Amino acid sequence: AQTAVKNAARVRCEAPVISIAMSSDAAHSYPLVAAGCMDGTVQLASYDTSSSSKVAAQALSLDRPIQHTKYVRSVAFAPSSSILASSSADGTVRLTKITSVSSAFSGDYFEKASAETQEIKTLHLSGAVEAMCFLEGGKILCCYVRNTSYLSYFDLEDGCKLTKYSLNGSGECVFLFV
Repeated sequence: AQTAVKNAARVRCEAPVISIAMSSDAAHSYPLVAAGCMDGTVQLASYDTSSSSKVAAQALSLDRPIQHTKYVRSVAFAPSSSILASSSADGTVRLTKITSVSSAFSGDYFEKASAETQEIKTLHLSGAVEAMCFLEGGKILCCYVRNTSYLSYFDLEDGCKLTKYSLNGSGECVFLFV
């Protein structure tokens, strides 16, 4: 365990980190990790594990910061694209496309690292978004809003069309179309 801690990469965030997600997208030179923070920001870092002795990581300078008005509760990368979703206690989910990542890796560290982002859409829900995940290869975003009895499914291929699925516990699956 001491070796793992010693060799672990460290990336400084300005506020406590609440959640993380790692990308599985091979479109970028190096994989990405997203950190949802207490101050409402989402931080990105690229990392490299090719060195047998140490993981190298570098925070990415974003051309457009990803910012919520309250703490970020959850972050998730779509499995088959460069889309990052971030949810917040402010009731929003931001869908952001990571359009390009520039990382210059030299030996055991990154010299420069930056990313260009494009906001796709901001979804406004009825309360704090506690959890979310991508389904069907990133075509659907599923969200749970605190103190509700349903899951909100957003179809990303159909203009973020919303379908609500009841969690009423009756043993039946009830679909609520909005």
